[in-house]
Formats: sequence, structure tokens, C-alpha cells
Amino acid sequence: MTVPRRLRWLRAAAITAVALLTLYVAACSLARLAVFPAPKTFQTGKPASGELLEVKTPDGFVAHAYYWPAAPGKRTVAHFHGNAAVIHEGDERAGALRSRGLGVVLIEYRGYGISGGTSPSEEGLYTDAAAVLDALAARGVGAATMVLYGTSIGTGVASEMAKRGKGSALVLVTPFTSLPAVGARFAPFLPISLIVRDKFDTLSKAPAIHLPTLVVHGTADEVVPYDMGVTVAKALDGTLITVPGGGHNDLFDVDASLLGRICDFAAK
Repeated sequence: MTVPRRLRWLRAAAITAVALLTLYVAACSLARLAVFPAPKTFQTGKPASGELLEVKTPDGFVAHAYYWPAAPGKRTVAHFHGNAAVIHEGDERAGALRSRGLGVVLIEYRGYGISGGTSPSEEGLYTDAAAVLDALAARGVGAATMVLYGTSIGTGVASEMAKRGKGSALVLVTPFTSLPAVGARFAPFLPISLIVRDKFDTLSKAPAIHLPTLVVHGTADEVVPYDMGVTVAKALDGTLITVPGGGHNDLFDVDASLLGRICDFAAK
């Protein structure tokens, strides 16, 4: 029996649709792996004198953080690390901040380091960050004395927390306008906005953020183009520190004064 032409066309269309859907799902999964390349090995020991916080989130996860209280009258800095790091990567900067009497909280993401658990996602990172900051607010360490400090993908988390009113100042090191915008720079031929589900769209949130802001970016950043840092600084009406020749991960090596300048801003 000859299959009617219309039926053959419908079958071909269905097969094509299934194939495209399969490719899309695979692309989205690969994109998420690229966005959140959590280190497989990491330091597990608790930093000296730091308190381990374990905070249950609204969705039942247990978020982790290390916390050092501030000296009387001093601010506390909440640090959100990059996507290929864990909270121990912030130890050196935490030490410099603490030497100024500032409090520090290093917040871990789900799917990373000591937090472990489920696969990370944009909303998951926001949930964990908000839970830790709310727990500190319940102790009396609230938004009025909290500096939100993000590095790379952590700038997206810090900006969201700023939008939610959980801080009084903002520090963004190597920020991007949004993740899809970064992806589009490297693969302009792909429908990045459809594939990358985690947006971290700081630029769209800027009009709702009204905090003193410090932005740091290197002119030779190979991951997030320098002009994105310039755009973010302008959108937030912030102060921009440009590190000539600085890449994505070597800013503090290229400019030895950088950490002190961030400490000065946080201590204001």
C-alpha cells in the first residue's frame, strides 16, 4: 500500500522535530556544564577561626558558608566566587579584609565544594545566597552593614542580592552584562539566548540597583570582554577601576594595589 504524500510529509516533519528537540536539550545540558564547571577536587578543611554556617534553604537544600564576624562598627563583606572555584579561593582576600576589621562571609554554591548536593543553576545560587544573608540578618548582620562582592559569575549573584535589597554597597570584579551576551561574543552563529538558560542578566537589573558600586576589570580579559565591565559600571553609576593588561584571573597579580583599594571601598 502506498503511503499518502501528506502522511509521509507529516512523518518526516515529526522525525525532524524530535531530532531538533533532542539537539536542543543536549545543547542546553552542555551549556549548563560549561557555565558551572565545579572543581572535582577541592580543599575541605575549615579556615582557621572561621565559623561554618549551615543554612537550610526554602527548597530544602543546606547552604554552606564560612563566617568571620566584623569588629564593632565595621561592615561585613559577602563574597560570591567564580564558576570554576570554591569558597577557599577567597581565603587570601578574606584575610586582607579581616585585617581591616571587616567581617567576611564566603558563600558556597550548591553543587560546589563543601555544599555538594544538586546540580547548580542560576536560581539555585540565588536561593543559597539569600538564605545565608537572611540567616546573618537574623543575627543582626543585615543589609545596612553588608557589602556584596562578586567575582566573575559571582557578580551575577551579587547583583541579584543587591536588587533584593540585601546590601549597602556592591563590588563587581570582572562582571558581564549577561551570560548569553558573553556566549554570543564567542559563538555569534548560535542561538545562544535559547541555549543558555542561566541568564545572570546584571544589565537589565541595573535600574533597580541604587548602591555605591565599584567595578574592576582588566583590559586583556580573555573570558569577559573589558567593554562589558565598562557598560556595567556606567549602568550602575559606579566607579570603574581599569587594570591595564589584566586578564580574567590575574588582576591581583597584575595590580598589587588592587586588593587594598577594594578593602578601602568596603570599609567606607
